[in-house]
Amino acid sequence: MKKTIAILAALVMTLGGAAYLPMQEFSAGAVLTASAATGEFTDGAYQYNVKADGTVVIENYTGSEATVKIPSTLGGKTVTEIGERAFALNRSIVTVNIPDTVKVLGDHAFFLCYSLTNISIPDGVTTVKNSCFWGDDSLVSVSMPDSVTDMEALVFADCKNLRYVKLPAGLEELPGYTFNKCPSLTRCDIPEGVKRIGGNAFIDCTSLKALLVPAGASIDDYAVGFGYNGDTIQNIEGFKMYVYQNSPAEEYAKNFSVPYVYYEGQPIPEFETKGDINDDGKVNVTDVSKIAAHVKGIKSLDSAGISKSDVNGDGKVNVTDVSKIAAQVKGIKKL
Repeated sequence: MKKTIAILAALVMTLGGAAYLPMQEFSAGAVLTASAATGEFTDGAYQYNVKADGTVVIENYTGSEATVKIPSTLGGKTVTEIGERAFALNRSIVTVNIPDTVKVLGDHAFFLCYSLTNISIPDGVTTVKNSCFWGDDSLVSVSMPDSVTDMEALVFADCKNLRYVKLPAGLEELPGYTFNKCPSLTRCDIPEGVKRIGGNAFIDCTSLKALLVPAGASIDDYAVGFGYNGDTIQNIEGFKMYVYQNSPAEEYAKNFSVPYVYYEGQPIPEFETKGDINDDGKVNVTDVSKIAAHVKGIKSLDSAGISKSDVNGDGKVNVTDVSKIAAQVKGIKKL
């Protein structure tokens, strides 16, 4: 019950008022009436229950380690689900490795884990439930495996430093409020198979300046290109949509006065981050290795990679660019 009360208090502080509470998607009453599960069984820092099919759902984690490798079995039974609020409000966790036996990440499973920086979601996870990573301020980028076919609302809400998310290829619906109040989000690649983008999906993503919308995706009210100014919803300055001609996205852009450009396969300049060679939303040692391999003639980059590698803008990719990207990674000098 203590965890439930703490979560409710955190929700109030995080939302900052009723204007941000999507009641059609999320029920605060569920938080009020359901106490945090403790689990019938205990194994170390894990409290868990055994489901009807004989597999395990982790109900609560009581540890304080910075790096957590969730076990694939508990009590000799396979772990298939991270339960509701299992890791919520844990301030110690920095890195979480989820075993490939897990299929479901539950409601608020990692809610307000402020220090969580690295999350490894394995291929095999099929469902990510409501508010799973809400308020995880240290997350910068997340890559979701293509096995995920079901995402619920508010999964990344209020992740203040989240910059990039790779969504799964099999996703058909991006629910409402998925990226509610993610002010650092600069890029999100929406899979071609998405058929609906829910209301307020990208509300208050003020750093997102461009979005390519699939040809067949319908868009609910205020899903794209809007933010709050007090209690008023308004267009985000400098934002534009890349749309296919005669698509639902074009109709949405016209109806809601959102600037748009027809997409015909051209490069999208807003998506190009200098130094991010592998396009994962981060500039790190992987990018240094890729550009170094290109310079040494080991493995050539494609045209997009070359464009992002030429960080000094001299029209060439050479050791100078390698050095500049390495200095960024080491924290010596930003690009």
